[in-house]
Parts: sequence; C-alpha cells; structure tokens
Amino acid sequence: MKRIPEYRHTAYRSPVGTIHLLAGERGLVALSLAEKWDDFEKRYRRRYQGSWVEVNPDADNNLRTAVHALDGYFHGGVPLPNDFPLDPVGTPFQRNVWNQLRKVPHGKTVTYAQVAEKIGSPRAARAVGGACGANPIPLFIPCHRVIGADGNLCGFGGGGVSVKRKLLALEGIK
Repeated sequence: MKRIPEYRHTAYRSPVGTIHLLAGERGLVALSLAEKWDDFEKRYRRRYQGSWVEVNPDADNNLRTAVHALDGYFHGGVPLPNDFPLDPVGTPFQRNVWNQLRKVPHGKTVTYAQVAEKIGSPRAARAVGGACGANPIPLFIPCHRVIGADGNLCGFGGGGVSVKRKLLALEGIK
C-alpha cells in the first residue's frame, strides 16, 4: 500500500507580514511571504499532495528550526543558514539556480547575469529570473539578493519590490 505523505504547516509573524511555512519529511518545501493562507494552500496543494496538518512549530523539528532561524534573521541580524534542509520541487535548471542562490552571502547581492554565469549558462539571465520567480522557499533560497544588471531591484514574488527592499535593508544593503 502506498504511503500518503504528510506535510506540516505553521504561520510565523514577521516584520514583513505573515510567513506560511510548509515542511515535509526531508525539510521545508514551501515558504510564502505576504500571501493569505487560502492563496498559499491553493498554490501548493496540488504540488504537495497528501495530508496537511497545522502544527505548533515546536511539534516539527524542521519548522521549529526554521522559526528559530527566522527569529534570528528578523530580530537579531543573524544570517539564515545556507545548509538548512530544503526539499523544493522544480526543474533541474531551477534547482541548479536555487542551489547557486544559497551560496550568495547574507548582506551581498548578485545580478541575474552573474548567477547565469556561475551555473554555466551565461546567456540565461532571463531564465534565472524565471527560476527566481518560481522559488518556493524565498529567504532560505535568497532570491531577494538578486538584482538587475543596472543595480535596480527587480520583481520579487515574495511580496513585491517593497518587501525585497526591506529584506535587503535588514541585511545592511541600501
């Protein structure tokens, strides 16, 4: 008999709005900034089919650790760990981009073209932008640290450019 996967979710109140977190057995699978619960659930329910259980973050090791890391990030200036267990669903190209983004240090930015160069696809800056837009775990996969070639802040699916600006300011980037 096929085992039904279980996903646990919780909400975290942050200075940039409510963050919804969804964890599976192998780590966080989704994180949503500035999105209503109904919209978050609608967007991810098909991708993560199984049992969804709302829990206190202390009831799940991945959620407890994520909430602790978010507390440090938002209230103590502590960088989010780049080795936190994540289990995002994406294409091989997207996963390659997301792995590269996890290497961008707290307080630093890169351009879409620089990320494309680092993954060995120097002409794929727009595709890198698409992978950033599809990122299911912003913050832990720090797509907010990716900026345009001219230094301007570009779109950010995690609440828009205003949230991106706040996140960068938290990291000391003006």
